[in-house]
Amino acid sequence: MKTLSKAIMIQWFRLQAVEIPIVGNTAIIGDNGAGKSALLDAIQTVMTGANKRYLVLNRGSNETSSRKVWEYVLGLLSDPKDPELSAKIKPRDKANCFLALNFYDYETNETTCVGLGLYASMADMAEKVEGYFICPGLVGKKDLFLDPGEGTRPIVLPWARVKERLAKACPATRFHHEPGKFTADLYTTLSEHAGAPNDDKKVLKAVQAAVSLDKIENPTQFIRKYMLDRDDLQIKELQSALKNYRDMAEKADSVSRRVNALGRLEGFCEKVEAGNVEQVMGEYIDLCAHIELVEEGADPVREAMADLEEKKEELGLRVGGLEKKRDELLGILGERRSELKNSDLENQRRSLQLDINQNKTIESEAGAKISGLRRLLQRLEKLKMIPSTEALSAAIADVARVLPSEDMVSTAMWPEKPVELDGALANMRISLEKALPLLSSRYNGLCGDIASVIKVERDLTGSLKQVQHGKAPLTSSTLGLIQFLKERGIEAKPLCDLVDLTNETWRNTIESILGHKREALVVIPEQVKKAVNLYRHEGRRDFPGCSIINTTKTDQYKDARKKGSVAEHLTTDNLHAQAFINRQLGNFICVETEKDLLSHDRAATADGMISTGGLVSETKTLSPILGRASRELLKETYQKKLREIGGKKEALERDQQQLDSLKVVLEEYKRDYTENSFSTEAVVSRRTSAQQTLKVLEARLAELALDTREKNLTKEIERLDKEEASLKGEIGRLSEERKQAERLRAERKSFSCLGTTAS
Repeated sequence: MKTLSKAIMIQWFRLQAVEIPIVGNTAIIGDNGAGKSALLDAIQTVMTGANKRYLVLNRGSNETSSRKVWEYVLGLLSDPKDPELSAKIKPRDKANCFLALNFYDYETNETTCVGLGLYASMADMAEKVEGYFICPGLVGKKDLFLDPGEGTRPIVLPWARVKERLAKACPATRFHHEPGKFTADLYTTLSEHAGAPNDDKKVLKAVQAAVSLDKIENPTQFIRKYMLDRDDLQIKELQSALKNYRDMAEKADSVSRRVNALGRLEGFCEKVEAGNVEQVMGEYIDLCAHIELVEEGADPVREAMADLEEKKEELGLRVGGLEKKRDELLGILGERRSELKNSDLENQRRSLQLDINQNKTIESEAGAKISGLRRLLQRLEKLKMIPSTEALSAAIADVARVLPSEDMVSTAMWPEKPVELDGALANMRISLEKALPLLSSRYNGLCGDIASVIKVERDLTGSLKQVQHGKAPLTSSTLGLIQFLKERGIEAKPLCDLVDLTNETWRNTIESILGHKREALVVIPEQVKKAVNLYRHEGRRDFPGCSIINTTKTDQYKDARKKGSVAEHLTTDNLHAQAFINRQLGNFICVETEKDLLSHDRAATADGMISTGGLVSETKTLSPILGRASRELLKETYQKKLREIGGKKEALERDQQQLDSLKVVLEEYKRDYTENSFSTEAVVSRRTSAQQTLKVLEARLAELALDTREKNLTKEIERLDKEEASLKGEIGRLSEERKQAERLRAERKSFSCLGTTAS
């Protein structure tokens, strides 16, 4: 059960900073204006979260008074009966106000502090709730909201500082900014059972109805009603008390009987104690006799202990002497090693070793430079068959002649003629400057050719897939327009998918005459106007060069073709396609001779000659796409072209890879060996000089190793090392004997102490 245990008010009404403990039923007594209503209103303000829907201030004795929260914060006094009251007592101009309540839980013995922070000023004449807080386990005190300051009067902290203090004092503090969320959390926290939380709205209504101030007519009745427990005479309570009295009397008789029994038991225990004393005295006499026997046996042990003590002292002296001798040997050994280290021979050896290391570095760097050049030139020699400029090919051939053979000896000694190699490299550097731009241009050209071939291959592959699925290889614009119209509910089919040829002899002529019209789209008459409108205003930019057949003229041209015309070699089940074929080819007469070709306004031969508009011309051969029979021809054509394109691409990629390898090697040579005046002769000279110097230095180092004085010093150091190791072993052995003597002494001493204790 959780009950209110304390109320804290900071700058509330005329109260600066007070804590009011509340224990059980608490009576608040005071004159008018002392702050009784202010206390109740402060509790009510916290319990309602300052929510004006549920907050009714200053209920009770003065019904005509109407207070507001900001008046409490500023300490403003107002009374209709005394208008001059506010002038007599000056209010605060602005103030930070804090109200807090402590609730004590009798089951868990924990206190929860809840409250809110307010701010008001005379300029605004309104309050502002700066925040709410719920601090589980925190015992709220007014010091949380105050700063001692420099004078005697403490300073009220602002909300931000108070919030930091609360969070530090109670890390589990929960802060809120809305009254609804605060009251919901508050009444859940104050619920008696966590599984059945209080309904905050019902509790708020109950608080609103319960808060009232009643006038005390009779103080005695008020105290009996609210302050004291009830004391009405109850028969059942008297009967229960009488029964308890009788039970206590029976228990008193029982205790008296037990006291008598304990008295008799005490006499028996005294007799037993006397017998035990006699027995202990007999055992004491026997023990004294035994102690005398032990004392007689302890004398030899004491003598042995004295011997062990002498031996321990002797061993200690021997160990001390050996350790002193070992220290002297270590000093001599250090001097000999220092003498060896600081000797002229050692200094000379160190100097020679530094020179050797330096020359090895020079030899290594020169060898690495020459080896890198050799490997690079060998790579270049392998690429000499790749076409390049005449001058560069000649320079590479000159360099190849001075390269070493495959055996290790030739490789290690290369180059044997560095001057000749430098001449060949100089010629290659000159030709390289002119060749690299040309090679780069050729490489870029090959890249462009490969990109073009890949595009053609991709287009052919797409066309082949369309043919394999039984569709004509339409252009991307036509395919896009078909999908564009389909998304808007218009079905369009290309002419080439709706017609078939009856005579393959005339295919090339018919395909050439129709040209791009073979992909013209057939749309039913009811939708053709909408299709043309969409293409004109929306699709023309994205799908250029497309055609839509005017199917509104189908009835006019469905039978309009001349006998013997080219249109007779096409067949279709689609009436609109038939009408369009008649319109395009129905007046082209099929002829064989030149005479017949010239005698008609529009005529055509099977081998691709046409007469129209007063001109006789040859038709351009196009890839066949009309009818199902064209699909197999197209498939073979595309497959053949793909094989040709694949071979061409493979050859181009091979040339590109070889040219790239040559370009990489030449650029690497230019970067590493054409700058900073590189000279093979100079590098070989540094390598040879370093090798010769190394031989001389290593020979001198070997001579220094044969010096007699240094050998004697080395032998003496070895002897001293062995002697020091022997002394160290002897010291260890004597120390172990000393420890063993100490253990025996301790055992004998414990036996001696046992005898003394027995005495």
